[in-house]
Amino acid sequence: MLCHVGTRAIINRPYTETINKRPILLALVKERYGIKMKITRKILLASLCIIILASIGISGLASGITVRLNGETLTFDQPPIIQEGRTLVPLRVIFEALGATVDWEQSTQTVTAVRDGVTVTMKIGSSVFYRNGQEFTLDVPARVVNNRTLVPARAVAESFGADVQWNQEAQTVFITTSEIAQGQETHDTVRATIVMEDGGIIVLELYPHLAPQSVSNFVYLAQEGFYDGLKFHRIISGFMVQGGCPFGTGTGGPGYTIKGEFALNGIENDLKHERGVISMARSNAFDSAGSQFFIMHDDVDSLDGQYAAFGRVAEGMEVVDRIAATPNSGSNGAVAPENMPVISSITIYSNITLPEPNRL
Repeated sequence: MLCHVGTRAIINRPYTETINKRPILLALVKERYGIKMKITRKILLASLCIIILASIGISGLASGITVRLNGETLTFDQPPIIQEGRTLVPLRVIFEALGATVDWEQSTQTVTAVRDGVTVTMKIGSSVFYRNGQEFTLDVPARVVNNRTLVPARAVAESFGADVQWNQEAQTVFITTSEIAQGQETHDTVRATIVMEDGGIIVLELYPHLAPQSVSNFVYLAQEGFYDGLKFHRIISGFMVQGGCPFGTGTGGPGYTIKGEFALNGIENDLKHERGVISMARSNAFDSAGSQFFIMHDDVDSLDGQYAAFGRVAEGMEVVDRIAATPNSGSNGAVAPENMPVISSITIYSNITLPEPNRL
């Protein structure tokens, strides 16, 4: 809601009518407290705005947040909102995107969603919901906004086994269904969200079972904020985009190196350097990787077995494509400092605790 306060004509016209012509409220205030008042219409309108905002709660305003399900951005006719620190989303859109059938019972103000033997019921205004008859508590009750039922995103998605992550900086909810999250792997995976300075988002799946030192190192540096503000300094379209150098020159690192986890160095790692795969950059020495990494823009099998691939892009290859289109100065991919795409932050999500890397 926007409160437009005054035009020039109104602002410049003081409210100078006599007391018997003023609003009753102002007269009562003057009578009660003996205050001499000279109030403009601008102040009155501004006060009205404050009252309205207070009545609905500032946190209930549309927040401009994004919801992405398995890499696809969902669209809503009623935008998500923030309520009491929780993200509320239109229930029907989320449930149907998750493949559930939805039924609305007007008389009881109850929503029922069913998918694969799971039944979820939620009632407007209630702080509880039911999954196959079992009661759960909502942080914020379901509510109706512009004839749309809004509920906490996490409760809705997790009801059907989806993983839900929130990135504060990107103001984005990431929902991954269990079948996508598990993929073909039975191992734990770690997810990392790269937020670019231009707002682009790249979500990575990292594989500690294939390259434990590379993953632990990347996670450790990300959680320490090492990558925040660093740039992609070497970009070759059709090959790869490289970042993670603290100097932006390709010569820097974190002050240590880690073991190179690839076949040529005696470590079994069968992750191929295909489009979207992330791998550790290094010098000629096998154990020289530190903080620099590269994301494949295309398949290059000549790198297989020679570099430590440790994950892949799960969402946001269009952002990698945009980075790859950055002008460079030649075949080696050097980028002018003013053109280097900037990493704003990297956030890690994991259901396992990783140790710090073994520094060499």
